[in-house]
Amino acid sequence: MSEELERDCEEIINAYSDETKAVIEKIREELNEDKLFGKLEEQYNVYDLLTFNEFNLKDRLERNAFHAKDFKLKFLQEMAKVEQIRDRLDKVTGEKYIALKEGAVSLTKTEIEKYYLPKDEEILQLKGLLRKQEIRAKYFEAVSKAFETCGWNMKSYIENSKGGY
Repeated sequence: MSEELERDCEEIINAYSDETKAVIEKIREELNEDKLFGKLEEQYNVYDLLTFNEFNLKDRLERNAFHAKDFKLKFLQEMAKVEQIRDRLDKVTGEKYIALKEGAVSLTKTEIEKYYLPKDEEILQLKGLLRKQEIRAKYFEAVSKAFETCGWNMKSYIENSKGGY
């Protein structure tokens, strides 16, 4: 979106109630999630690796376990990054909480947690990064499971081919 259109959207959204804003934000996140999935699918092109026929079955059988392992390892790597971001988010949230609690203005726990921390720019950025990283991890987990399922599909295909069906 252009900057002007983005600014206009923000003005319109700000006019809504908090509940409506939450729904709009959820829809925006889902759209971004779809874009991220699309980029990952484009980058890794797993559809070609998961499809098979009688001409490439032997090759697919030989490589399926390697692909399953590779994507499982990528999933584990992405989950490690998720944990690092969560740890960083917890640390930053704790530091911000302590800074607000010990600040010049006397704030209650509820005020800090409900009004100040959710609007902190660094916390918002870390939460956004965490969401994106979780999407990446879910993608690699799904692809890993797809390769495991593909192995069973190939087995069924071979068994059905032997039966003369």
